[in-house]
Amino acid sequence: MNLLDLTEKWTDVRGHLPLLYAIARFLPVRLGLEIGVRDGNSTLAILMGLAAQETPDGLLISVDPEPCENAVARAQEHGLRALWNFRRQTSAQFSIDLSQEAQRRSFDLLFIDGSHDHADVLNDWLLWGPLVRKDGFILFHDTVTYDGPRRVVEEHIPQQRNLFEVCTLPYDHGLTIVRKKCDYWWYQSPGCPIPTEKP
Repeated sequence: MNLLDLTEKWTDVRGHLPLLYAIARFLPVRLGLEIGVRDGNSTLAILMGLAAQETPDGLLISVDPEPCENAVARAQEHGLRALWNFRRQTSAQFSIDLSQEAQRRSFDLLFIDGSHDHADVLNDWLLWGPLVRKDGFILFHDTVTYDGPRRVVEEHIPQQRNLFEVCTLPYDHGLTIVRKKCDYWWYQSPGCPIPTEKP
Protein backbone atom coordinates (compact mmCIF):
# COMPACT_ATOMS: atom_id res chain seq x y z
CA MET A 1 0.00 0.00 0.00
CA ASN A 2 1.19 3.52 -0.76
CA LEU A 3 -0.20 6.98 -0.12
CA LEU A 4 -1.96 7.09 -3.50
CA ASP A 5 -3.85 3.90 -2.64
CA LEU A 6 -4.93 5.52 0.61
CA THR A 7 -6.29 8.62 -1.14
CA GLU A 8 -8.14 6.80 -3.95
CA LYS A 9 -11.31 6.25 -1.91
CA TRP A 10 -13.29 9.18 -0.58
CA THR A 11 -12.99 9.98 3.10
CA ASP A 12 -13.69 13.25 4.87
CA VAL A 13 -9.95 13.70 5.47
CA ARG A 14 -8.66 12.48 2.10
CA GLY A 15 -7.28 15.80 0.88
CA HIS A 16 -5.22 16.19 4.04
CA LEU A 17 -3.59 12.74 4.06
CA PRO A 18 -0.48 13.77 2.05
CA LEU A 19 0.17 16.57 4.56
CA LEU A 20 -0.18 14.20 7.52
CA TYR A 21 2.24 11.83 5.82
CA ALA A 22 4.75 14.61 5.08
CA ILE A 23 4.69 16.00 8.62
CA ALA A 24 5.19 12.54 10.11
CA ARG A 25 8.04 11.74 7.74
CA PHE A 26 9.95 14.99 7.43
CA LEU A 27 9.38 16.86 10.72
CA PRO A 28 10.20 14.12 11.73
CA VAL A 29 7.68 12.85 14.27
CA ARG A 30 9.20 10.73 17.02
CA LEU A 31 6.04 10.73 19.11
CA GLY A 32 2.59 11.65 17.86
CA LEU A 33 -0.85 11.67 19.44
CA GLU A 34 -4.05 11.21 17.45
CA ILE A 35 -7.44 11.83 19.05
CA GLY A 36 -10.13 10.02 17.07
CA VAL A 37 -9.43 7.06 14.78
CA ARG A 38 -12.64 5.72 13.19
CA ASP A 39 -11.58 3.80 10.03
CA GLY A 40 -7.95 4.76 10.42
CA ASN A 41 -7.35 6.82 7.27
CA SER A 42 -5.44 9.58 9.05
CA THR A 43 -3.84 6.93 11.25
CA LEU A 44 -2.43 5.06 8.26
CA ALA A 45 -1.13 8.25 6.62
CA ILE A 46 0.79 9.17 9.77
CA LEU A 47 2.05 5.61 10.25
CA MET A 48 3.23 5.45 6.65
CA GLY A 49 5.15 8.68 7.24
CA LEU A 50 6.75 7.20 10.35
CA ALA A 51 7.69 4.04 8.45
CA ALA A 52 9.31 6.07 5.66
CA GLN A 53 11.67 7.93 8.00
CA GLU A 54 15.37 7.28 7.54
CA THR A 55 15.39 5.69 10.99
CA PRO A 56 11.80 4.52 11.53
CA ASP A 57 11.71 4.55 15.32
CA GLY A 58 8.73 6.88 15.80
CA LEU A 59 5.51 6.01 17.59
CA LEU A 60 1.91 7.13 17.10
CA ILE A 61 -0.46 6.88 20.04
CA SER A 62 -4.12 6.96 19.02
CA VAL A 63 -7.06 7.17 21.40
CA ASP A 64 -10.68 6.41 20.62
CA PRO A 65 -13.46 5.04 22.87
CA GLU A 66 -14.61 2.74 20.03
CA PRO A 67 -12.77 -0.50 19.15
CA CYS A 68 -11.88 0.77 15.64
CA GLU A 69 -11.50 -2.80 14.42
CA ASN A 70 -11.13 -1.82 10.77
CA ALA A 71 -8.28 0.56 11.57
CA VAL A 72 -6.51 -2.05 13.69
CA ALA A 73 -6.86 -4.65 10.93
CA ARG A 74 -5.55 -2.26 8.27
CA ALA A 75 -2.51 -1.31 10.34
CA GLN A 76 -1.78 -4.97 10.93
CA GLU A 77 -2.28 -5.88 7.27
CA HIS A 78 0.23 -3.27 6.11
CA GLY A 79 2.88 -4.06 8.70
CA LEU A 80 2.49 -0.81 10.62
CA ARG A 81 1.31 -2.16 13.96
CA ALA A 82 4.75 -1.93 15.62
CA LEU A 83 4.69 1.86 15.15
CA TRP A 84 1.22 2.25 16.65
CA ASN A 85 -0.12 2.21 20.19
CA PHE A 86 -3.92 2.15 20.03
CA ARG A 87 -5.70 2.97 23.27
CA ARG A 88 -9.42 2.25 23.48
CA GLN A 89 -10.34 5.10 25.79
CA THR A 90 -11.21 8.77 25.69
CA SER A 91 -8.47 11.36 25.55
CA ALA A 92 -9.41 12.46 29.07
CA GLN A 93 -8.99 8.89 30.38
CA PHE A 94 -5.65 8.58 28.63
CA SER A 95 -4.46 11.84 30.20
CA ILE A 96 -5.02 10.28 33.63
CA ASP A 97 -2.91 7.27 32.65
CA LEU A 98 -0.21 9.53 31.25
CA SER A 99 -0.11 11.69 34.37
CA GLN A 100 0.85 8.61 36.39
CA GLU A 101 3.97 8.00 34.32
CA ALA A 102 7.24 9.03 35.88
CA GLN A 103 8.59 10.69 32.73
CA ARG A 104 6.70 13.58 31.11
CA ARG A 105 6.18 13.03 27.39
CA SER A 106 6.65 15.64 24.71
CA PHE A 107 4.75 15.25 21.45
CA ASP A 108 5.91 16.35 18.01
CA LEU A 109 2.41 16.08 16.50
CA LEU A 110 -1.08 16.33 17.95
CA PHE A 111 -4.00 15.57 15.62
CA ILE A 112 -7.42 16.41 17.09
CA ASP A 113 -10.28 14.74 15.22
CA GLY A 114 -12.46 13.18 17.91
CA SER A 115 -15.69 14.58 19.31
CA HIS A 116 -16.81 17.78 17.60
CA ASP A 117 -18.51 19.12 20.72
CA HIS A 118 -16.99 22.47 21.67
CA ALA A 119 -16.29 21.45 25.27
CA ASP A 120 -14.58 18.22 24.18
CA VAL A 121 -12.38 19.93 21.57
CA LEU A 122 -11.44 22.64 24.06
CA ASN A 123 -10.59 20.00 26.62
CA ASP A 124 -8.32 18.23 24.11
CA TRP A 125 -6.59 21.54 23.35
CA LEU A 126 -6.04 22.31 27.03
CA LEU A 127 -4.99 18.77 28.00
CA TRP A 128 -2.60 18.05 25.15
CA GLY A 129 -1.49 21.35 23.63
CA PRO A 130 0.95 22.06 26.49
CA LEU A 131 2.65 18.72 25.84
CA VAL A 132 3.53 19.58 22.24
CA ARG A 133 7.15 20.64 21.92
CA LYS A 134 8.40 23.89 20.47
CA ASP A 135 8.11 23.78 16.65
CA GLY A 136 5.69 20.87 16.91
CA PHE A 137 2.32 20.84 15.16
CA ILE A 138 -1.24 20.76 16.47
CA LEU A 139 -3.81 19.92 13.79
CA PHE A 140 -7.57 20.37 14.15
CA HIS A 141 -9.80 18.65 11.59
CA ASP A 142 -13.36 19.82 10.71
CA THR A 143 -12.76 23.48 11.56
CA VAL A 144 -14.86 24.61 8.60
CA THR A 145 -17.77 22.16 8.88
CA TYR A 146 -18.29 21.90 12.64
CA ASP A 147 -18.88 24.68 15.13
CA GLY A 148 -16.98 23.07 18.02
CA PRO A 149 -13.52 22.85 16.41
CA ARG A 150 -14.02 26.19 14.64
CA ARG A 151 -14.85 27.99 17.89
CA VAL A 152 -11.82 26.58 19.68
CA VAL A 153 -9.55 27.79 16.88
CA GLU A 154 -11.19 31.21 16.67
CA GLU A 155 -11.87 31.90 20.35
CA HIS A 156 -9.33 30.04 22.43
CA ILE A 157 -6.05 30.05 20.56
CA PRO A 158 -4.04 33.21 21.18
CA GLN A 159 -3.04 34.18 17.66
CA GLN A 160 0.09 36.11 18.47
CA ARG A 161 3.16 35.77 16.29
CA ASN A 162 5.52 34.97 19.14
CA LEU A 163 3.34 32.07 20.31
CA PHE A 164 1.71 30.27 17.39
CA GLU A 165 1.49 30.25 13.63
CA VAL A 166 -2.04 29.40 12.52
CA CYS A 167 -3.29 28.46 9.06
CA THR A 168 -6.57 26.86 7.95
CA LEU A 169 -6.94 24.78 4.80
CA PRO A 170 -10.62 25.20 3.86
CA TYR A 171 -11.19 21.97 1.90
CA ASP A 172 -12.32 18.51 3.11
CA HIS A 173 -14.13 20.01 6.11
CA GLY A 174 -11.19 22.20 7.04
CA LEU A 175 -7.83 21.50 8.65
CA THR A 176 -6.31 24.10 10.95
CA ILE A 177 -2.56 23.84 11.37
CA VAL A 178 -1.02 25.34 14.49
CA ARG A 179 2.76 25.47 14.83
CA LYS A 180 3.89 26.03 18.39
CA LYS A 181 6.67 28.61 18.48
CA CYS A 182 7.49 28.48 22.18
CA ASP A 183 7.81 26.05 25.07
CA TYR A 184 5.65 27.90 27.57
CA TRP A 185 1.87 27.81 27.73
CA TRP A 186 -1.16 29.29 29.43
CA TYR A 187 -4.88 29.29 28.88
CA GLN A 188 -6.39 32.46 27.49
CA SER A 189 -10.11 32.99 28.02
CA PRO A 190 -11.86 34.79 25.15
CA GLY A 191 -11.67 38.54 25.64
CA CYS A 192 -8.73 38.44 28.07
CA PRO A 193 -5.47 40.22 27.17
CA ILE A 194 -2.63 38.04 25.92
CA PRO A 195 0.61 38.33 27.86
CA THR A 196 3.58 39.37 25.75
CA GLU A 197 6.29 37.79 27.88
CA LYS A 198 6.85 34.44 29.52
CA PRO A 199 4.97 34.40 32.86
